[in-house]
Amino acid sequence: MSARKGLPSSLGKLYHIIPSRLPLPPTPTPSKNPPECLWDNEFARPDWLSRGTTEASGQLKGQVDILIIGTGITGVSCLRRLLDGLEAGSTVRVAEARRFCGGATGRNGGHLASYPLVYFKALSSSYETFGALETLELEDRSVATILSKIESWGEGDSVADLVRGGSVILFEDEAGESKCRAELEVARQAGLRERVDTLTWLSSQELKSRFNVSAHSGLLIPAFTLFPLKFVARLFEECLSVAKESGITIEWETENAVTSLEEGTDNRVENWVARFASGHSISCSQVVHTTNAYVSSLLPHLASTIIPTRAQVLHLVPSAQATLHGTSFSPPQARGYLFQRPDGSVIIGGGRHAATDGQRYEFGEANDGEVNPIVSEEIENVWKTSWGGEVEKKREWTGIMAYTSTGIPFVGQVRDKNGKLVRGQWISAAYSGHGMSRAPACGEALATMVLHGMKTGLVDALKGWEKPAWFPRYYFYDSKREELSYLK
Repeated sequence: MSARKGLPSSLGKLYHIIPSRLPLPPTPTPSKNPPECLWDNEFARPDWLSRGTTEASGQLKGQVDILIIGTGITGVSCLRRLLDGLEAGSTVRVAEARRFCGGATGRNGGHLASYPLVYFKALSSSYETFGALETLELEDRSVATILSKIESWGEGDSVADLVRGGSVILFEDEAGESKCRAELEVARQAGLRERVDTLTWLSSQELKSRFNVSAHSGLLIPAFTLFPLKFVARLFEECLSVAKESGITIEWETENAVTSLEEGTDNRVENWVARFASGHSISCSQVVHTTNAYVSSLLPHLASTIIPTRAQVLHLVPSAQATLHGTSFSPPQARGYLFQRPDGSVIIGGGRHAATDGQRYEFGEANDGEVNPIVSEEIENVWKTSWGGEVEKKREWTGIMAYTSTGIPFVGQVRDKNGKLVRGQWISAAYSGHGMSRAPACGEALATMVLHGMKTGLVDALKGWEKPAWFPRYYFYDSKREELSYLK
């Protein structure tokens, strides 16, 4: 496998990639009172989920096998896969600085789609054809996992407000359409002809007649929208049920950030001590970092590598009734997404390119306690430009994503500032705006790494680990971002 390369300009533009490393301090723990988002307002967290298990009740243990930091889609997906491999009697603690699923997962817009097909040429030029295919497989797997889980619960799509309407990528000119067609042609040549042929090109006239949207052309791809917080809460409920049946203990606490990690002072298996904002501490043998943009609060050497990036979402009500038939859209001027809810209101995310009052694209901005008015205005204009008419702003909120200079996540065993492996610490983070289609599969893969590492007990915990065929080689976290011996 060739060494990992930087992304070509075409893929860099698509991801809005950071041009170079930013000299940033470690990201602080999440702000306490971010603007309330639509999902928080509409989802009544069950009492049992809000309470968690508490020190006062005497239910929390002073030592556990695994500590998962973060209750978003990565952390809970990882937990679910861990339960399939842990032995009876194991104990897992899940910790969250805010309310359950209070980070980016619980605050994003709920757009779900596998995108690698439409930038397949760019991926292939950086990671060869096999790397592009693995990337497609991973995002396909994440989407399929979410859909299969919803189906397995037998409660219908309403359990997560799932809408199966597809998504239209809009192009503002012939040049944009031509570039996308070139990407798809490379995918055809890689053996994906049938897959490419399932996509539907829409002319300007078709877009106007079907969706009343003004654009040069559009490409309809398979895609979905959902209520992320509802989905993750239901998945966590499944985890509790599976754990109980398997004799595994899951403890969880919310609104209590992990503030430091220290090595244990003796030679016990529990070799990490985690200290919490409340003042108490626990010991554990494995620490799983799934806090995405906030990982550098505990791993400060990653502060200029995993970049917090503020995203913004608006909930709007158009003055004139629009019918988008459950379809979501990626307007070119928004660099984001848009979809209509069953009540006729519209969710729009994006607009970061307009942020000129600080770091461009909101890179390096970790404060989701306020919105950027410049971005707000840009997002409102998306509707006015493509659909026309005035809108009533119902609510707007922010969430902190994590980007890297290449747009590629970090998944694997943690390394220290000198590039040395850290025993018993793991990470999956930095999805560069594509968390819904990357995090579930990354969390699953990370869980298999943790289980393997627990069995080997080695410092090089992944020695002998078998990589799933669908997991991209270049997603691994290693010191130089090059191939590792056990991946050959």
